Amino acid sequence: MCGIVAGAGRGDLLPFLLHGLDVLEYRGYDSAGAALFTDNGIRTVKTAGHVRALRAKAENTPHFSGRVGIAHTRWATHGAPCDENAHPHTSEHGLYTVVHNGILENYRELRDMLCAKGVSFRSDTDTEVFADLLEMLDTGDALQTIRLACGKLRGSFAFCVLYSDAPDAVYCAKRGSPLLISHTADGTFAASDRLALPTDGAVCRMRDDEFAVCTADGVRFSDADGNELYKASETSAEADTQADKAGFDTYMEKEMYEQPTAVARTLCETVCLPKTKPERVYLIGCGSAYHTACAAAYLWEDAMGVPCIPMLASEFRYRNVALGSRSLVVLISQSGETADTLAALREAKKRGARVLSIVNVVGSTIANESDDVIYTWAGPEIAVATTKAYSTQLTIIYLFALYAAKLMGKIEDSEYQAIIEAIRKLPDQVGKILEMKDEIKELASRYAFLEHAYFIGRNLDYAVALEASLKLKAISYLHSEAYAA
Repeated sequence: MCGIVAGAGRGDLLPFLLHGLDVLEYRGYDSAGAALFTDNGIRTVKTAGHVRALRAKAENTPHFSGRVGIAHTRWATHGAPCDENAHPHTSEHGLYTVVHNGILENYRELRDMLCAKGVSFRSDTDTEVFADLLEMLDTGDALQTIRLACGKLRGSFAFCVLYSDAPDAVYCAKRGSPLLISHTADGTFAASDRLALPTDGAVCRMRDDEFAVCTADGVRFSDADGNELYKASETSAEADTQADKAGFDTYMEKEMYEQPTAVARTLCETVCLPKTKPERVYLIGCGSAYHTACAAAYLWEDAMGVPCIPMLASEFRYRNVALGSRSLVVLISQSGETADTLAALREAKKRGARVLSIVNVVGSTIANESDDVIYTWAGPEIAVATTKAYSTQLTIIYLFALYAAKLMGKIEDSEYQAIIEAIRKLPDQVGKILEMKDEIKELASRYAFLEHAYFIGRNLDYAVALEASLKLKAISYLHSEAYAA
């Protein structure tokens, strides 16, 4: 869950970069860094550890300021978390400086090729390989060079690149990992999450194999063949940054208390049902979204009378799943950018299945590539452990099951109306649970110092047990397991 922030502005960019990294801390990371075009060329400051350590180091580095720059929080994939492996990475002779989200699957063979040509590496990362590949392929035109280099890559990436001979520009490339760009009166800015972008600008979401050149005056987009692209901007209303804790101690607590509003908004969503009854349904997600899929399997199979099979997204594309035009594949994702879930979507589409997505982010990649989409109106969720997004996903799967049961003639009108009335009370009922904070805190204090926890449930309660166990170990680091009763 690495994070990217970059920009070409009209004033010193360092405060913007550091603020963006602060906002992206929720994604998890082990190191951070920034590079700026200073009066003395590109300079880089980076460190293992917290963004606050980077802030102190940057602010104590003389003359570390500039109007164009890139920054990054890294979650280690190649190499240990240390200063050398932190981003940004610079090519051997300083021509290109790069930050990168994603994984380059063929980095080893590229590294071996570069080593054979005499290149020396200072880190263990796949990203430094890309920086040196750029330098080796350099044509004198940074955009052309980046396009050539990306054509040699396998894997996923979002790159922001500084080129030493173009001090007014940030170059961007995207495949598989999200990258958004915003232009305002103060300049042009890029980030892997809308929350890190200015709130007063139009936002464009880059698509796979698109490229961008960002300057203070604007942004130019192009495709893999160099053809210029016109991209419509999205409203940034949902980014109204909710990136403050609103008086709560943590983002997670704030978002727990936002659940009644989030559920109420989601209850207003129009739920789309298949036009024809599918032969089978595959419900796909990762983590908490997978646990939503497990709950949906119980409810939907009962409502539709067809096999409903929950699957981890990371396993879906590695199985010879029985798919066809009468299959319905349902993808569940908070961000709409989950890499394994997106890969499952593309595999399902390739094999002729209809795809319905349940996502929280309007205009996200999964939403855009699905045949149908249902939105969960939870708003931005910053805490790593999902709360309101999970609750709104459950709300959608209950609504879907109810409407499907009505359509299939499984319930009478009177029963249908009774359930509708009960569902409308959910926001108030969630609010009443949150009012029990003191009693719940007292209960938690009884068990906080035990070493093991086991959640046991049957049917829907088993699906809830899976999520409860995940929550406990993710937040407290206690050992926890879930079992079917």
